[in-house]
Amino acid sequence: MGSQIQVLGYIHRSYHMRKDYFKHRDWYNFNVAQRVHQNYLENINWMSLSVLAAGLYKPQVAAAMGAVMIIARGLYLIGATKGKKCNGARIAGVILTTLSCLTCSGIFIYNVVKNCKCK
Repeated sequence: MGSQIQVLGYIHRSYHMRKDYFKHRDWYNFNVAQRVHQNYLENINWMSLSVLAAGLYKPQVAAAMGAVMIIARGLYLIGATKGKKCNGARIAGVILTTLSCLTCSGIFIYNVVKNCKCK
């Protein structure tokens, strides 16, 4: 009963790595990188669809918004993996990504409603 408990982070079994392979801080950084990647995968469908849909009506604006999304995702990656010292980059990445997706979605919805022949 007198054994000490080691401080280890939660290790997901699907990574197929030994518990002692990384130190606690390294596991934390690995999990942050995994969360950033998962967040990207969750949002890529909306980002792609909004750019493609807006590109039907305003291709130059859609291309510019797509470039903004790429830069914003890079900012988010840097801000999330560097920790609190770059937290502003993470927040800026989230805001820019959301605004550019909403802009592309708005362009598409506006033009569909404008061109609708229903009365």
